[in-house]
Formats: sequence, structure tokens, C-alpha cells
Amino acid sequence: MKNRYLIIFCVVIFCTLSVLSSCRPEISETKETPETMKITAISDIKEEEQGKEFTVMGSIVFMDESSDGLFLDVEDESGNVGVFIESRLLSSIAEEKLSDIQKGKIIKASGNLKKNQGILLLIVGNVSSIEIITEEERSGEETEFTAAQSPDEYQLEVELVYSGNQDRTSLCYLGSFSMLVKYQEPEIEFCDIVAASGIGASAGYVEDDGSVILGNGIGEACIILLANNLNTSFTLGLKDGGNDSASYYPSQLKFGSQAKEVIYFDDSEDSFAHLKSVVSSGNPVVVYLDCYYLYDDFALVSVFWENSMEKDHYDHYMVVTGYDENNIYLNDPTDPTEAAENIPAKIENFMEAWEKVSEIAQKLGPFWMIYLSDTVSQKPFNEIISWNTDMSKNAVSEIRKFAEKPNSSESACFLLNELGRARTEFSNYLNKNGMVEPALLYQESGGIFSEIAFNMSVTTEKLNIIIDKESEAMQLLTE
Repeated sequence: MKNRYLIIFCVVIFCTLSVLSSCRPEISETKETPETMKITAISDIKEEEQGKEFTVMGSIVFMDESSDGLFLDVEDESGNVGVFIESRLLSSIAEEKLSDIQKGKIIKASGNLKKNQGILLLIVGNVSSIEIITEEERSGEETEFTAAQSPDEYQLEVELVYSGNQDRTSLCYLGSFSMLVKYQEPEIEFCDIVAASGIGASAGYVEDDGSVILGNGIGEACIILLANNLNTSFTLGLKDGGNDSASYYPSQLKFGSQAKEVIYFDDSEDSFAHLKSVVSSGNPVVVYLDCYYLYDDFALVSVFWENSMEKDHYDHYMVVTGYDENNIYLNDPTDPTEAAENIPAKIENFMEAWEKVSEIAQKLGPFWMIYLSDTVSQKPFNEIISWNTDMSKNAVSEIRKFAEKPNSSESACFLLNELGRARTEFSNYLNKNGMVEPALLYQESGGIFSEIAFNMSVTTEKLNIIIDKESEAMQLLTE
């Protein structure tokens, strides 16, 4: 919740003329035309196939032009790949065709596969190897939604999972997805969820424009990692043309590329019809909302919302548990009161919150939703621990960077509070599986994170204590 406090994950790609010249392929005398290009799924392009020609078709999600040429990040449903068009080719492309190469457009491009600074690139060899695809030409890339008849009212009994910390909002994305998991497998505990998500021992330091923050380094994308570790998958729904994930995530952490199925809605009527259809089929749904439009409804029934929250524009993940002719019913993972279960919101207010959240924070949606597509099962403890130690191998060094420039701002403490809750749950997971010593160390580090966040008093001294404890804990886990 309140993800106006964002960790900024950035990937900066800078190509110099000397690097590009080393990547430049020999230009074949045979010019392949768009009609003869055989499209390859991006995920099927492997590093060991450098030097081969490939053709891809996908959306341009990022572009950067320099004196050396034009770099495009092209994304299909399976992944991302870089496409580079050298300046010598740009000058020979017709002005009309060149102006069509824009972010959000669908491009079909053919090029020679190279690797530059860890990034796989297709180096375009001739102008005829580039084609912008119109909406009319696209086929088989989207699942169109066909509304089904749903009952006028339906209510699921979804167990509430509380993910807050110290009566403050925390980890709403993970708490919400946990309710979907526990609806299928009630014996799975929140500590199991945290361990399988990778945020229990991870940390990520970001410095941007002089502001320094420390978070778990994964954010809501941990849902994707969690689904994989629970041997399950999810379906994503959103309005056609909307954003499935924040722009700074790599393809492997984007909901659109990792979902089992993506369903696109034409408008609010389609999205609401599908939401009712999924719920009345027995599936709770995670939705992404702007709380400004829900505050009045929630404050009527919850003292937490009335006294602790503000009527302001901030994003929040919640779970739809039911509906009737007048209301949508939601579970709030960060409300510590009994009112958090099946909170009623007027349908018109909910729809506004669901649509307009795309204008704030991470700008997901409009009408962003996910629900489970398959059954759930846990991986063995040893496998989860080994995976966590690999995920968190740089956590101590990231905390050490933050200790050098501690920050007690509201945004920094919001994220530190999340670290405190995640450490505590990871400790619970270790303890229940017999790893008492590292469990105690993570419990203590989690307590310190929570303390400095609550008091908004972040010091190098306190952070150094955390560093010592987590260094020892990591050593014990890897022995």
C-alpha cells in the first residue's frame, strides 16, 4: 500500500560506437522481406545461438536514439530482446516509416543475434527487415473477453491474511495474493508465503536524485516468484492497451509475460462482467485500486480506515470476495481490525478506484486483476532455503550501502517497515522447520527494522547491528 513510495528499479543501456562496431554483423547479400520472415518467440532465442538470424514480433516498450543508431526493447508474451538499427540504416528509412517506430507500436524485425554488456541484441542488417504491424494485422496475441452470465450476487468465504506491521500498512500485494493461495490450501501459512516469495531475507538499495532508500528489491513482482515456487500459475486481466507491470521490471518479472493467460477488456462493462464471472466460479481475485474513491465507504465500517488512513490518491492491492447488486466486497490485508473482512464498497466507487488507479503510482491497469489458474503445492524446505540464500546473497552489502547514508524519511521508513515484517515471517519459517539459530537472528534483525521504521529514527549504529546479525544468519544457512 501507499506505493507512491516506490523503489526505482532502472536498467540503463548505453551503447558506444566502438561497442556497436564489434557487434555489427556481416550484411547478407540476400535480403529477407517481411513476408518471408519466420517469427521466433523471444524466449526461444538462446545466447549460444549468437551469429544466427532471428525474426521477432512484439511491442516496443522502450526506445533510445543516439548518434550511433536506434535501440529498441521489444517484448512479446514470452520475453524481451534488444533490437538495434544503426544510424547508416536510419538515414535510408523512409520518413513515414521511421515516424511509425514509436513506443507501444508492434514491430516485426529481423537481425543477427549478438550479446552486448549482458544484453542479447538483434542487429538489423537492412531496411526491409523492419515492419510496423497495424492492429488489424495482429492475430493470436490476445484473448478476447466474451461476457458470461453471472448470478446477481455471490459471496466467497476467503480467510483474511494480515500483512501489516505495527498497525501500519505493509506488503499489501503479498498479503492479497496469500489469500488466493490459502483459499486453495488453508494449511499454508503466511511465513511459508514470504519464504517462497524471496523477500524474507532480500534487500535492495537505491539512490536516485540524492534520495536513498532500502527495500526488499522485488516489490509486487515477488508474486511471480511465489507462483513459481508454489508450482502454480495465474491469469491476468486488464483493459486493452493498459499496463500490466511497472516499466522498470525486466521481462521475467512482468505479469504480462509470466501469466498463463492475459485477458484484455474493451471497457468497464467487460471488466466488471469478467470479475463477476471469476468470483462466481469460485475464485477470489486480487485487484489494484486507488483508495481515494473507496475511503468514504471503508471509513463507515472500519475504525482503522477512519482514524489511520487518509482520503488521498494512493494505490492498494485488495481481494474481491463477492458482490451483490449494490456492492463489491473486499478483504484488506493491511487493516488489523475485524472489519477488514468483506468490506463493502459501492460498485460505482469501486469501478472508479479500479479504473483510475492507472493514473497514479505504478500506473497499472486500468482494471488490473489476477487470479490463480492452477492448483497449489509447496516445494521442499531445503530447496526454498537454497533459493533464498541465492536470492539474498547481496542483501548484507545492500544494507551496508544504506548504513553509509541512513534516511529517516517517511518513504524510507515505509519500506523499512516492510523489511521488518518480512524478516519476522522468514524467521517463523526457519523456526518451524528446525533452524533455530538463524531464525533468532532474523527475528532480531526484523525487530530492529520495525523499531527504526516505527520511530522514524534510522541510524548507522542500528543498521550495523542488523548487518552483523544477517551476516551470521546467512553464514549459518549456507553451511
